[in-house]
Amino acid sequence: MACLAGFGKRISFAFLTLVLVVHSVGGIIAFSKDIKQQFSAGEATSSYLMGKKLSHLQIIGQPDFVVSTISGFLNKPIYYMTRQEYGSFIVYDENRKMEVKNRDLIEAVQTVSQEAQDSFLMVIGQEPLMDPKADTVLKEGWFFRDLTYKLIKSFDDEIVVADEVYYIYLMEKKEYDPGR
Repeated sequence: MACLAGFGKRISFAFLTLVLVVHSVGGIIAFSKDIKQQFSAGEATSSYLMGKKLSHLQIIGQPDFVVSTISGFLNKPIYYMTRQEYGSFIVYDENRKMEVKNRDLIEAVQTVSQEAQDSFLMVIGQEPLMDPKADTVLKEGWFFRDLTYKLIKSFDDEIVVADEVYYIYLMEKKEYDPGR
């Protein structure tokens, strides 16, 4: 045992130095990545909305844990599909749905559409609205007979946190035009 204790004392300084060097190198790499790449697109998305004078519009957001970042930067509540109510942070309780279905999206859009003047925003995190038949991104069209949607901006490149990407849809009330 004394032999092992002596060996431990001899290598303890070298081992500690090695651990500190490895952690320092890892920290430098992480810091350089932080300078080169955005960690999350939340701030850029919020800045875009403020710069385009869209931040005053009501916002529907999904998933809540992604879009709550925007709520913080804009200092305003967002209508969370997971709760079917406005909020500025996530509440993990029995009212929060773990999975949002198409009917939840439709209910959220109907609710906010009734409250909104002419237009509002829908911010979808992680992946955009998809056409299930063609497996393509839905960019523009009629959501309801009196409501159009248009993908106006996506923040999905060069992000460190892969699930913090944003797709911003402008939802506008219009008279139905089947030829459009």
